[in-house]
Amino acid sequence: MVKYNKHLIQTLSFHSHIDELPLFYKLKEILGVGHISLEKNSVKFYISDYNELKYIIIPIFEEFHLNSSKYLNYEDFKLVFQMRENKEHLLAENKEKILKIKAPDGAERLYYFQFSEVRVHSREGVCPRVDSY
Repeated sequence: MVKYNKHLIQTLSFHSHIDELPLFYKLKEILGVGHISLEKNSVKFYISDYNELKYIIIPIFEEFHLNSSKYLNYEDFKLVFQMRENKEHLLAENKEKILKIKAPDGAERLYYFQFSEVRVHSREGVCPRVDSY
């Protein structure tokens, strides 16, 4: 999640059913960072601190990749984080990009990785399609 007021605030969060509360407490204990909030039947673990994101969370996700759209969401998050590190988020055109990235479920995602159209070239010609992903 990204919030803009005078400053850019990034939050990485995980939501789940309340049954996962013990897991979230264990995650917080192991990482030594983050906050937990409860709402009705759900639990949320979130981290907003810049240094915790930079030195703890991002290195974990760089080593252990997520699957499916979660990976794309993380890549969007990291893109904005890098813009923030380089002070590029202060440029008007990048603010627009960031607000598009923020759109729910990547509706305005700036890029997609499409592996369904990967073609393999060999000496015999082009294979029609590879579905290895």
